Amino acid sequence: MNHKKRTLIKQLDQLPENSMVKICGWLAVSNEDLIVRDFTGAIIIKDIDEKLSSEIGSRVEVKGLYCGKKIMVKELSIISRSDLIISNDKVQSIKKYRQTEHVNLLWQINIAEQLVRGFLLENNFIEIRTPILWEPPVREYGQLELEVVHPEFHNSMYSLLQSPLVPSLLIAIGGLERTFQFSRCFRWDPEGDDNTRSLEFNQLHLTMAFTSMEEGREFSERLISHLINNLKGEGFLNSFSRITYDESIMKFGNDRPDFRYNEILTPIIYSKEIINSQTDSLFQGVLVKSLLPEFVLRTMLETLSKYFENVGIMTMSGENVKKYGNIHLKNFKAWISKFNIKSDVTLFMLQPKSERYDPLIKAFCRQLAKYLNQSIKEIGIGWVENFPYLFKMDELNEKELKYLKHFSRSLFGRTYKENGKIYLRSHDLILNGVEIASGGEKEHDALKFKENLIVASRGANINLEDYNYYIEALQNGAPPLYTIAFGWERLMSQIFKTDSIYDLIIFPKDGAGRWKVIE
Repeated sequence: MNHKKRTLIKQLDQLPENSMVKICGWLAVSNEDLIVRDFTGAIIIKDIDEKLSSEIGSRVEVKGLYCGKKIMVKELSIISRSDLIISNDKVQSIKKYRQTEHVNLLWQINIAEQLVRGFLLENNFIEIRTPILWEPPVREYGQLELEVVHPEFHNSMYSLLQSPLVPSLLIAIGGLERTFQFSRCFRWDPEGDDNTRSLEFNQLHLTMAFTSMEEGREFSERLISHLINNLKGEGFLNSFSRITYDESIMKFGNDRPDFRYNEILTPIIYSKEIINSQTDSLFQGVLVKSLLPEFVLRTMLETLSKYFENVGIMTMSGENVKKYGNIHLKNFKAWISKFNIKSDVTLFMLQPKSERYDPLIKAFCRQLAKYLNQSIKEIGIGWVENFPYLFKMDELNEKELKYLKHFSRSLFGRTYKENGKIYLRSHDLILNGVEIASGGEKEHDALKFKENLIVASRGANINLEDYNYYIEALQNGAPPLYTIAFGWERLMSQIFKTDSIYDLIIFPKDGAGRWKVIE
């Protein structure tokens, strides 16, 4: 091989030993050995000047003899020095791709994207790219979009779409029945600092005409099973749970249940249900269908009291009720009856010290599952269905509102009435307690769509005229429509077990637009 031409470190394995090579990369240290690292890997370098240890972080060019797991250096040149001694978060956000694990993660994401593309193309989908700049407001969830302001006239001509939903629907109405795209999305979420939200993120968006929610669900399950089983091994994922929104709220206190712990319920307990409650705070319940020994309960009570403001435990076996701690339910038997539990039960009642207590609850559920010898799946996945079209904000206090992501589901969803309430033919796909997708049928009848807009406009600043173009498209003959959108970084984060979606986004911004590169 011509050693005047650069060889990627990944390519060295393809060469015979004692080949003369040229590599380029960053000088680093691993287990006291000097190494050169590029974006494909790293290799030890030998027979070099010991003074080079002061050049760690510098960009170098090395010519030498390739000897299997190391290179015997003949010539080393420093291309550029690393002058910054302090390595803060800002610097690390730029330099992290000098580390193999971050680059390997990007390779894995590329593989995942190709698996998805291959599956969808085989199923007669067309990959498209729709605009992210849109002129009339869409307010997909009743929330305002980010506006693009003209630099000279200082007025807004366009907004950044929260998702490609509307252009994708217009295309389906126009005749492209099955489309998909990996689309950039923008959503302002100042309180979205839970490491699953970002100002800008990527979405895998699917649109299918002449498709019901049941057919869309079945296809989505095939797609996700194909993806995960190819990445994790055949048969790794073979079942999906299903639960209604109302049932999820009752049993798990939110619409994102962690299906790995189906046997451990986490209902919300209201202060009015607590004896002599001196607060209007919500209490977190943790309910297991089992009796725990008294010495275990007292140990747990002592431990939990270190992390929560108030803690109470109640158990029931037949008619026998026992109480521990300083908070208890007024009518335990009546309260427990709504869960239709026939066996012995133990209920933990926890008053959080702050709003960020979800990690504590998840950790406690993991410990309970281990203690009860419950098998914990690596992946627990399932659907939450039948969402309310509108949440009645005026009937909820501020504490309760934090469990509802927005006052409305998609304004474009297809609705139905049941027991006097308006529901959407929609569902969310939840993976390990994280919402990774939201989908459902979209209204294709122009008159019904207008009626839904009128209802939604009562609780939000929605101008019906902004949707005339879409109503006109529906009036030209629209097929039954189904869409589903996967939060791509959320899905990848769960599959590859990263701490945050920010590990998967280059120069990520949080929900309020803050990012480390500039700060």
